[in-house]
Amino acid sequence: MFRKHAHSNRQTGTTTHPWRVLGLGLILALTTLRASTSADFETLHKQALDGDGIAQWQLAQIYEEGVGVGRDRAKAMVWMHSAAEGGVADAQYALAEKYFVGDLGLKKNVSQATGWLRKAAIQGHIPASYRLGEIYFNGFGVEQDYTMAAAAMKRPALANYLDARVFLGFMSFTGQGMAQDKEKGVEMLREAANLGQERALILLWQAYAVGDVHPVDTHELQRWLAAGIKDGDLRAKERLGLALFLGQGLREDRKVARPLLLEVAEKGSVPAATALAQDIGERLSGPQSDKLIEVERVELILEYNRMVHLVAVSGGLTGIETYIRAITQLTPINELVRPNAAGRLSMGDDLIEALAWGRIYQEQGGQDDGILQWATAGEKWLQGHAAAVDRVAMREKKLRELQSRAATFPR
Repeated sequence: MFRKHAHSNRQTGTTTHPWRVLGLGLILALTTLRASTSADFETLHKQALDGDGIAQWQLAQIYEEGVGVGRDRAKAMVWMHSAAEGGVADAQYALAEKYFVGDLGLKKNVSQATGWLRKAAIQGHIPASYRLGEIYFNGFGVEQDYTMAAAAMKRPALANYLDARVFLGFMSFTGQGMAQDKEKGVEMLREAANLGQERALILLWQAYAVGDVHPVDTHELQRWLAAGIKDGDLRAKERLGLALFLGQGLREDRKVARPLLLEVAEKGSVPAATALAQDIGERLSGPQSDKLIEVERVELILEYNRMVHLVAVSGGLTGIETYIRAITQLTPINELVRPNAAGRLSMGDDLIEALAWGRIYQEQGGQDDGILQWATAGEKWLQGHAAAVDRVAMREKKLRELQSRAATFPR
């Protein structure tokens, strides 16, 4: 559920290189050194040669950034390694990140990176502890270990490192790496979400989507849904569209709901397509229907047919039932066909498709007696009318097109 991601500022959520977040004081020192004299640099260099770990770490950054001297990645690596060996936690953390990506001339080495992270974490280095927990949680270069992940995350979480609190909240909620405590997990996620941590909002949305947690008010529901939509989760759009359409938890607003429902209906959402079909049906038969001009009425009928077709395609046997009832009202076929200009019996493509779906419904073991009787009578009528022979061929073609879809229907 957690993705491998770049580190983010625990308060603002802005993405940045992890060791740079950590070394803000040292970066400020670099800025000061830009205006310093060569004598100051020589003093720092001498201190580094004498084994001063902080001086070595500062020299590593100066050479990597090229502050006041020519950029020299090889020297940066030498001094960073010396500082890390001397126990400077910032340097150990930075060196771990270099090993993770293969930077400053180092070959990528996850084992070395993890080792340096452990050294920094033991010293109480908060970002290193967080990074180590993240690695164990995702199994990145190490065996996945939720218990180790939870242990590593505790110190940064206590230090109000929001990303760590999100991890621990999720792990407490799911019982991964620790005793399950859903109430505590939701509380931690809510705290982080209220401070603007987007991943916490997404996790709360995902828990809500499967019915594991409920928002305290409409405002919280809207924030969760917005996070889900931003994360690209179509379920969030479906849930928001249906909530607006039905007025459940939110004020009813079908004008806003329709485009949300249409998007997810076209991607296979049966509830969305069903709601839109219901909406169109009400507009066609409601008190305002007499105000529709003919073009609007035809467009609505076509859209209605499209929605119930989406229900049939995606909704299994229940979808087929909905489609056949909507298109035919279970009216006998001999009452639905009409002679064309040439005097031959004619039936529309939607009726041809209803007959094809009727055959599939029988083959798939549908149980609705009304649908079964209509489908059987329709087949018998179609086969018994020579004038409809071209329609039989069209029905067979449509049947072949639909059978591959029907093979995956829920029974």
